[in-house]
Amino acid sequence: MWIPQLTLFLTVLAPADPDPRSQAGGSEVEVYVLTELRNSMQEVERIVAEDPGAARDILEAVGAEVLELPVSESTLPLFLRLDSIARSLAEFDLQLRLRKAIVAHVDGAPELDRDLIWRGNLANTMVALGQLEEALELQWEVIEARRALHPKNAPIVRLAEANLADTLRGLGHPEEALVLQEEVFRSFESDLPEDHPDRLRVASELASTRRQLGDLEGALALQESVLEIYRRTLEPTDPLLLELQGNLANTRCERGDLTGAEALEEAVLAARERALPARHPAVLVARSNLAATKHLLGDHTGALALQRQVVAAKQEALPPSHNEVLVARENLAVMLLASGEFDEALEIQGEILELRREAEGEDHPRTWTARANLGDVLFELGQLEEAHSLQAPLLERRSAELPAHHVNVLHARENLANTLVRLGQRARAVGLVPDQVDGLLGLLETTFHRSPREARSVAHELRNQLAQVLFLAADDTEALQESAFTLVETRRHLATLSSREGLSAARRAELARIRSELHDAILGGPTADSTDTWRARIQELSFARDRLQRTTSTGAPDRGARRIDSASVDAWLPAGGLAISYLRYDGWRHAGDETPIAWGNDDLLAFVVTAEGDLHRVELGPIGPIKEAVHAWRDSLGKPISRGEDVSLRDDESTFARRLRSRILDPVLELVRPEPGAEIHVCLDDFLHLVPLDALALDEEGARVGDRYRIHQKVSLGRTPKPLMPSAKPSLLLVGDVDFDRAAGGPAWEGLAVNASAPIADLTRSSTFGDWQRLIGTKGEIANVAVIFEESLDGTTEILTRSEATKAALFESVPGARFVHLATHGWFAPESVLSAADLTDSDHRRGVARTVRGLVPMALCGLCLAGANQGRDPGGRVFGLLTAEELSSFDLSACELAVLSACETNVGIHRAGQGILSLQAALHAAGARSAITSLWKVDDDRTKDLMQAFYENLWAEGMSKSEALWAAKRRLLDAEYPTADWAGWVLTGDPD
Repeated sequence: MWIPQLTLFLTVLAPADPDPRSQAGGSEVEVYVLTELRNSMQEVERIVAEDPGAARDILEAVGAEVLELPVSESTLPLFLRLDSIARSLAEFDLQLRLRKAIVAHVDGAPELDRDLIWRGNLANTMVALGQLEEALELQWEVIEARRALHPKNAPIVRLAEANLADTLRGLGHPEEALVLQEEVFRSFESDLPEDHPDRLRVASELASTRRQLGDLEGALALQESVLEIYRRTLEPTDPLLLELQGNLANTRCERGDLTGAEALEEAVLAARERALPARHPAVLVARSNLAATKHLLGDHTGALALQRQVVAAKQEALPPSHNEVLVARENLAVMLLASGEFDEALEIQGEILELRREAEGEDHPRTWTARANLGDVLFELGQLEEAHSLQAPLLERRSAELPAHHVNVLHARENLANTLVRLGQRARAVGLVPDQVDGLLGLLETTFHRSPREARSVAHELRNQLAQVLFLAADDTEALQESAFTLVETRRHLATLSSREGLSAARRAELARIRSELHDAILGGPTADSTDTWRARIQELSFARDRLQRTTSTGAPDRGARRIDSASVDAWLPAGGLAISYLRYDGWRHAGDETPIAWGNDDLLAFVVTAEGDLHRVELGPIGPIKEAVHAWRDSLGKPISRGEDVSLRDDESTFARRLRSRILDPVLELVRPEPGAEIHVCLDDFLHLVPLDALALDEEGARVGDRYRIHQKVSLGRTPKPLMPSAKPSLLLVGDVDFDRAAGGPAWEGLAVNASAPIADLTRSSTFGDWQRLIGTKGEIANVAVIFEESLDGTTEILTRSEATKAALFESVPGARFVHLATHGWFAPESVLSAADLTDSDHRRGVARTVRGLVPMALCGLCLAGANQGRDPGGRVFGLLTAEELSSFDLSACELAVLSACETNVGIHRAGQGILSLQAALHAAGARSAITSLWKVDDDRTKDLMQAFYENLWAEGMSKSEALWAAKRRLLDAEYPTADWAGWVLTGDPD
């Protein structure tokens, strides 16, 4: 995929035209000609703002007349003015002729700097036209002349070197360009202020080179710093600011942060379209970039529609062989391929490859890109030998030029492996797996210092490459299985990281402030007229949060091992124990002779690591029947996964439980046969988070899985809790019996309903949102917990209740608490909002949902605190609702156990391969070692009974947390409580 880069030219702006009558020595005819041309120029400038296509036709005619004139001091202003217009319309052919004429005029003039400036400008135009060798020769002449006239570190010398470096990069020598750009940038860092335009320009170009060489982190850091500086002085709609935002979006896209890139690109395109004509070059660049990102996000229809507009405009304005036309058509062909329109894609790619060969030669990078794209089309059309002949040398070239983890290398190897499998050469494809896994792990390791949201995005975008590795590693050597497991678990570990550790107190405070602003902005929501402004605000705050959460190599928090292999898991497994890692993935299968493989299947597998160091892979089959079994069991409990009314209990709950167990647990247990009482550590995936494994029935006699094995649920096999530093006295914080209608010390407003356009109100579509009912049973629940704690432990207790249970009070009281117990309502957006496209909604609502889902997904669930029913205050703030995003900023670093005694607190966003982003995840991100949450709504009295039994076991009996919870469940089961009343509570994190 080609994405336009920002190119900043060193140019001389055209001064205003002098009055021709003031030019000495001009005849009446010359004055008349100059006056007419000046008027024509004004007409061109007027039309440029209205219809760039029409302006180009007039510009060509005016340009021909101007170029018939000799360049002189009287005509030079016309040349400069025309040069400026040509640049704005990207009419580089005309600009080249103009600049050659100007250079011939100033050549040998006493003002040598003026001569060198225009030679540099001419070289820049040559670069824009792809005449790189000619530009390079001219740039060397300029540099040598500059070095003879000025000191080595003079800015004018360094700028000439920066231009040369940009050309070197275009000629396929990015390493040489990088060395020169780094030297220029270091010089500017020491000699120029941070907001100097030359320093910022070089920083932008250095970022582009770093990006080309795969140093996306280095590129991003530079781009964000440049953008932040320009934001202080430029208006949000300034063209330069929009170009920089577009470049930042390109880098985010390559880093795998597609949702972040899309948000930036949509804002840039909206601003461009408001300010410029529909076919203006800047609008077309913005439209093409957004189309490319939509394509990568799977929105092929939206991408294709945008790119067809770009191609039509380019073909109307430029010659068929122009590079911009070729690039636009190339991108269109890639999108056509994804949409299944193979014949049109083949025709376009074939033409482009021939044009590239003729214009740029066989060895030019653009020609190699054209070969790669043509190979993709040939593969889809079944012309495998032809595809292979293009893909094999492409991989060899890219592997030699780029780092092993560069996305272009990974994609080239992925495509070649696909072709080899289709050709029946599976052994050769398998031979590519070790290098591919190593490259993917290298890519994952580059993301360990990113923010959690960015890391999750990268992990998500690797799902296709992961599926291919799993397919090729199946039924093969132990080494390949180990590689596949390492890739799966390292990816999972990355997606569960918290960046809270290692942050200074000041950065944590700033992070909390940003999250609070995000909370108010999201819950306050936009109206249909303010959506663009609102989304820009969400984007700005989200990216500021991400920057704070990133770490550096010198200040990185301790996040454990970078690569999670079976040996690292075996190191902490107890004797006789095992670890099970579930994964939902896109499975590939052999499908017969004519079609050797078929992909796009939805499967579930389990990797199993035993305490003896053995690694097993267990295929559990297609997702469909397993998901049906989950739904059937939940329905039998009267706790369906859908958000309708609870269904009636069914007598055969245990039958459905055994059927479900037979699909997801029995195949593993039958393979490794653990002894009774063995510890089984599980990492669940996707909808399996909705199943408490310990509650599944073992037999018809009433035994449950938890009776035979100790089930410990973990967020990652690579995360082991740090030891707590015990305080002098254990402390307990309790929240319950919340007054949802009033908040003590809060804002004084009465009867202000939640705005009907607020996105959470829209997204939940819940009749209860803003009408939370008092949970009377929680009063007795927290009172019982307090009594048990005080009778069992010599500690301190703090209780927040009724109107005192505010968000501010909770934030202030949480730090230092060893145990936290919250008994209140939980709320969640429905899964329909979280799907890729909710087509039944309006564009307004769908756009709002996509922004929140992509940039702040943990704002889609939360807890209700005092004043939740009061909605927003006149300033738009929402004080009574706590989102999971905000909860992530709470200081739970001293918390051994956090319990959310709230309905559905473990039900959040499904996202394949990444688990559930929910309040449970927020508690761990905030630092809690262990968390107990619920999978469905539980009756107040039943919750009180279970919690009393749990805390008695934990504090009075001295049981571990996992033992205490299962013993409490067993007590209710023995008392013949329905399964739904006790089974839904799950413990994650440290079980001891």
